[in-house]
Amino acid sequence: MNLEAVSSDAWARAVPILKDATVYIDNEAAQVVKWTHPGGAHQLLALGPASIRSLESAVEDQGKLRLPKSTRVVFIVSKHLALYEFVIREVLLSCSYHECFIITSLPLHAQEVELLQDTSLCEYFDNAGVQRSSTTDYFSAVEDVVYMWMTQSINKFEPSFNGSVTIKIEHIPLLWASITSDVFVVPSAVELFPTLKPGPLSSSADAHEINARHFSHSLSTILDSLNLREEFYVLGETSKRIAKSVIANSSLAARRSSDRNVAVILIDRNLDLVSPMQHSENILDQLYQVFPRVTPCSVDIAIPAEQLLDDAPELSDTAVFSLAHGMSVDSTGLLDELTALSQKEALGLIRNRLMDIVQHQNLALPNAAAKGTRALTPTELHAILQTIMQQDNAFVYENSAFLQTLAAAVAVIIKTRSSNWSDLLGIEKTTMLALSETMDSSVVIQQIASMLPRGDGRSQFTLEDTLDFTILVHALVGSTVSFSARDEQTLKEAFKRALLGPAQPHAQAKPKQPSTDGWETDWDVDFDSHLESFGDSQEYESPQRNSPQAAEVDRWIRDTFSTLKRIRAARSELKHFHSVLDPSSAELYKPLVQQVMETIFKGRPPPGQPDVSDLTHVPYPGSVIGGFSFSRLLGGAPHPSQFSSMIVVVVGGVTFAEANLIRGIALQNEVSSILVGGTDIATSRSVFSRLFTHPPGL
Repeated sequence: MNLEAVSSDAWARAVPILKDATVYIDNEAAQVVKWTHPGGAHQLLALGPASIRSLESAVEDQGKLRLPKSTRVVFIVSKHLALYEFVIREVLLSCSYHECFIITSLPLHAQEVELLQDTSLCEYFDNAGVQRSSTTDYFSAVEDVVYMWMTQSINKFEPSFNGSVTIKIEHIPLLWASITSDVFVVPSAVELFPTLKPGPLSSSADAHEINARHFSHSLSTILDSLNLREEFYVLGETSKRIAKSVIANSSLAARRSSDRNVAVILIDRNLDLVSPMQHSENILDQLYQVFPRVTPCSVDIAIPAEQLLDDAPELSDTAVFSLAHGMSVDSTGLLDELTALSQKEALGLIRNRLMDIVQHQNLALPNAAAKGTRALTPTELHAILQTIMQQDNAFVYENSAFLQTLAAAVAVIIKTRSSNWSDLLGIEKTTMLALSETMDSSVVIQQIASMLPRGDGRSQFTLEDTLDFTILVHALVGSTVSFSARDEQTLKEAFKRALLGPAQPHAQAKPKQPSTDGWETDWDVDFDSHLESFGDSQEYESPQRNSPQAAEVDRWIRDTFSTLKRIRAARSELKHFHSVLDPSSAELYKPLVQQVMETIFKGRPPPGQPDVSDLTHVPYPGSVIGGFSFSRLLGGAPHPSQFSSMIVVVVGGVTFAEANLIRGIALQNEVSSILVGGTDIATSRSVFSRLFTHPPGL
């Protein structure tokens, strides 16, 4: 399963079309260019397009493009053609083009399926979805409309032109971003996140269902490109919907006759939010947690230019570097290695790589780094990187992606060591240990209360830190630790005081009554001091409590805690994978993906043993009776452990720590080929943005 080779074939088809053209590309496809085209966008431009422009800003640019440099225009789009009708029409009616090519990542079959699922799409391109017939497919109907627009513009801007006009729509699978050699993301599916609501969605027009269907088409296209005959095994409702959608639209696909079989395992992200919410020791997860995305829905991160160019302040204010490698062999190899490393382990690898460059280029080390043979600090490595980048030679240009990856790794080490990252990591580990020993919700209440701002408004941690920790512990405990109404009310009051500011005592405060509900423990003495510092809910009142701001805060707290309750309940219906807190494990937290992979390779249970697996096989019609866990099917269905090739996809985003676990377990069990995919690289920010709103005023 070589996605790099498939990407190479796709670009071999696309590049000749771009020759001398004005190219408009949507944001999702632009990300695919950065990750999968050799040399990225810069090298793509060098291969012949007259210009490359953002499709999203095309309409704004039209006033500047009345006289195009090229008579050929190319649109590269990631989703259904109907969604781009307005911008394609505006571009074509604003300029005179003789040739128009539309490269779409989704094949004709997927486009026509969507016309049936969402009939509103048929209205675009002058009802092209309606005009198609048994003799005219959707692409042909759209081509007829685009041809009409092109001739209108030619008649307006070039009335004497009597040459030919060409319009062609072609499917080329430019869908995925290969982050490492075996980890991929589908940029056009970044907004897909499993719903926390139980049961089916209410409407086919629902954004979640549309996104899920789009991802199913994307996944099917990837399987087509790799020519793999798949069997689906799913965990979670959204994953099940995606598998069923792929199956419903792929029974006649050519890949179903392939002799290359693969187990495709889909897992819903909302069943385990701990991995993206925690302060991981994995350096690539740290990179994605610390640095912002290039754009909100990007799968690439923005690295400030000063990390490489400290002596160029005029550039540092605006320029950013990127992790996207443009299929650089050295950069991809480095990312492959970093996937499996903690920060401490990565530091040694980075030192070795930088010293190799210094020796190869015969560079003089900065004074601090040149002293002795001791290990170099991250700051000294940063200085070496700047020395390398200041060299005006071909090496820097040819290895820019590799150097940017090194710079990003050094930068995140420096940044996390100068922040409270290690403190938060320690709190997470201590809380996990305490929960594994007591399974008592008071551990959580105490820790969250101690992290929130107190009466003086100060705290070592930000409200964002505390929110992330709150989400983490709710995802961690699930339904195995109960939260009483008092627990929840205590947390609500703590957050309210943190948002509204210090509380004021009543003139006549009643003395605190002894507890009668079992809360009087040794720990209560310490917790009472936290409560006292920002006011007990019965004795103190904020001066803003009746203000409009307070009402807004109340709404936010109500919605936030409703979501937290659903996060705790996400695994409540699972029989085998209901807990990710494992007191018998040295790590205490046992990721869901790890449990799934280990369960798979335990093999099929002997006849007569109880069904304990939650992983469901979703078969193609006529193969086996579906809807049962694979352990119940006995000999009736293929078991995922029988496959030598696997694709594991986390719907909602995967972390690098999870990818490393999946890869390691698969290879230990003689899986010869493994790919790990996701709709995103999951981080605390990505999870928060999909499930929560920001607190008022922040």
